[in-house]
Amino acid sequence: MPFLHLHRSFEEAFYVVEGEVQFQLGVEEIRARPGSAVLVPAGVPHCFRNAGTEDVELIVVASPARAVTAIEEVGQVAPGDIDRLAAILERHDTELLERHPHWVPPAVTPSPS
Repeated sequence: MPFLHLHRSFEEAFYVVEGEVQFQLGVEEIRARPGSAVLVPAGVPHCFRNAGTEDVELIVVASPARAVTAIEEVGQVAPGDIDRLAAILERHDTELLERHPHWVPPAVTPSPS
């Protein structure tokens, strides 16, 4: 989930089984390797991505359990369908804070001459 977002009413915990994951948690950036655990409290802006060249395997725990439904639905969104992603997140009490991947700057529109 490379898009910065926050969950208003649930927490997530990530355990890295394989690979290297880059997390943005508020203003803090974390690189997590196998055996690392990262807790994301409710209300904290966050996103994450594969930071290495190998596949990543994560165990994700969400509380309350209904948050798993949001994760499953987000996993079905076609790449680039930001409107559908935002609608799913909002339905699950989550706010999409950026409409572009966090680590890629948005396109710059040239100013008219």
